[in-house]
Amino acid sequence: MVSKPDLGAVLEHYGVRVVARHGWVPCRCVIHDDSHASAAYNLDNQIYNCLVCSLIGDVFDLVKKKEGLDFVSAKRKAEEFANGNSAQILQRANGTGSLLPPTARNNPRGGKYVPSWKRGRA
Repeated sequence: MVSKPDLGAVLEHYGVRVVARHGWVPCRCVIHDDSHASAAYNLDNQIYNCLVCSLIGDVFDLVKKKEGLDFVSAKRKAEEFANGNSAQILQRANGTGSLLPPTARNNPRGGKYVPSWKRGRA
């Protein structure tokens, strides 16, 4: 299975305040000028959905549409964005930063943030 960049890290790059919790979280769309929350993301499934743009997809689809790139270029760009932001998200989710409390994910591993690619491993 190919590892994808974390959607939360890419959304942080685009200025979305990512809340690490289960299910769909409403947000303003990063693609069009949005005055209210018409989009949502799901960190469990790593999916982004905007009702106005009619975009539903993964991190690569989001970067493709936002940056106007082909798949290969969008993949490289998403990896660049995620590498710069994933450490900050993990810090906040683990309670060492100021944005997320330590129990934000409400999961069996003591409330610590577990990236999607590491879930299910002991």
